Amino acid sequence: MRRSVQLSLLALASSFAFTAVGCLSDDDDGATSGDGGTTSGQDASTTGNQDASVTGNQDAAPVADSGPLPDGSTGDAATGYGPGMLGGVNVQQTANADADPKYVTYRDLATHPGCSTAAGPFGPLPYTAASIPGYTCAAQEFGTDDASKPIILLVHGNSSTPHDYQQCTVSPLYLTTACTAVNYDMIADQLKADGYHVYMSDVRYDLVNDNTNGDNPSLNYDHGWAVPIVQSLITALVNDYPSRKINVLGFSLGPTIIRDALRRLHRAGAIFPDANGNANSTGVYQHMNQLYFASGANHGVSTFELYCNSSFVPSNNTMAGLAACQLGDRTGYVESPFETPLNGPGGNGAADITSWDTPCSDGTTAYGQAGVCGSHTVTYTTEVFADPTDGPLQDEFVDEASSHLNGATNLTTTDIDPTDYFVSNKSTDGTHGGLYHHFGSIRGQDGVTQAVKVLEKN
Repeated sequence: MRRSVQLSLLALASSFAFTAVGCLSDDDDGATSGDGGTTSGQDASTTGNQDASVTGNQDAAPVADSGPLPDGSTGDAATGYGPGMLGGVNVQQTANADADPKYVTYRDLATHPGCSTAAGPFGPLPYTAASIPGYTCAAQEFGTDDASKPIILLVHGNSSTPHDYQQCTVSPLYLTTACTAVNYDMIADQLKADGYHVYMSDVRYDLVNDNTNGDNPSLNYDHGWAVPIVQSLITALVNDYPSRKINVLGFSLGPTIIRDALRRLHRAGAIFPDANGNANSTGVYQHMNQLYFASGANHGVSTFELYCNSSFVPSNNTMAGLAACQLGDRTGYVESPFETPLNGPGGNGAADITSWDTPCSDGTTAYGQAGVCGSHTVTYTTEVFADPTDGPLQDEFVDEASSHLNGATNLTTTDIDPTDYFVSNKSTDGTHGGLYHHFGSIRGQDGVTQAVKVLEKN
């Protein structure tokens, strides 16, 4: 599909430009490679050094606050650092790989406008908010509990909702004006039918509050907005279900939100009950089982050049710009300040890269630290729309290289989303809704089948 305008992932009308993990770039659009889905995978081998020492000092001196950051929050304007929340404890961000990154100010949930179950500009929540002890933000709950099965958490993409994982429904909140006749059960629908207990985060894009000058019409948010909400939800679920493994799926911006939430809990030394209910016994990764990252921008996004400059400072002073800067440039990727604590100092050049990309995938090593996984192995899977052999990339935001994680099973699909979900403005061929390649990893039939298969593993 060929567009003459830049689209952003969350558009507001049929003429808009949409930004989800950012915004579409004209040369990213290509001809559809076929509606029939094929999935290919290759198991990445573990190349990490289990004896690697921790880089950085978690006790480093805090950076003083000295003014507003581009998102309007308080922080050090010169360095991009600001006050953060780790494991529910107020801390200052520090300039090393163990601490929170530059250009991100993590919102305090007590005052976070997105931590709410109240009605928004599109009306009330279209579901009854889940009641989860220790969690005060919005989430949707599906299914009934079966203690023999894992708990499943689904994290949606930018400027979107839990409906990413459900059948297409006409709603202004979902930016959907019509659904096609091809409207089968999606991931959450199938998991519910199979008897699994499913939670879906909702970081409330409809309550984003930095579009005062019209520079964020799609109501994009950055990691500073989304991570504290997902981090709180993971914390609550682990505390509420200490004897259960948790399988997590994230789409689009969701993978880096999940990865950062888990990193922050691990780095803060958050301790949870073990399977027998013994308090202060286990780290967060000992409760994770399957982590599935679909269409993730782990190494860059197409919208970087539109919204950010070479110093990773936004040219768009809203969360749309911040999100693009945090993810880095898909073309000629250079590790961004946000992704350094996730991907490791030196990125793919790090000797122990697997321990950063996929913490505890070897049962022992995370972020260069050996012996921190309690001998528990976490399994990782990525999936993304396949790069074409020739011609322009078809996924509107990411590609195989930006999705790839060392230590994961890295899959591709050629199956699109045929339902017209998410902005029902048609592509130029008049046959598909917006972002149908990007959403293929979770809404194409092949993507749904693959994700359900992995998420139902004990």
